[in-house]
Amino acid sequence: MKSVMGFTFFLLFLAGFAFVFLQGKQSEAPLAHQAGPLSFMDVYWRPVSVGDVAVADDTVMFVRFETGRKITGHAGCNRFFGSFHTQETGFQVGPLGSTRMACPESVMMLERKFLRAIEEMKHFLTSPDSMQLLDGDNDTLARFVPANPAPSN
Repeated sequence: MKSVMGFTFFLLFLAGFAFVFLQGKQSEAPLAHQAGPLSFMDVYWRPVSVGDVAVADDTVMFVRFETGRKITGHAGCNRFFGSFHTQETGFQVGPLGSTRMACPESVMMLERKFLRAIEEMKHFLTSPDSMQLLDGDNDTLARFVPANPAPSN
């Protein structure tokens, strides 16, 4: 009799644990709006444009959204890192931290614009071969393509 009650208690404990675990998973907001089979996670995304500025194909710039809701990348001169999460109004990045190396002003200007686009993004769209960062008005902040292999710097 004691073993049956012990087993029943164990099953109830497992059911309660599964309920709490799954309830927490359902309450998390989805990571983003996706439009294609390519996942945005753990991909090195190379920018092709930031705002109205085209980015050279041989750039060392990239952004990577990692498992664990971390974000890393290279902004042209400096490496950056931070976190991201979702909220009711959309996607939230930051704050971002970065190294503090100095480069020519043209590189630094594009770097500031690139980091601002990442920090201001609220949504994004993906397709099999591209990703767009969008602001709260769904205006495009930056366009990306997957970088394979990972950019070297």
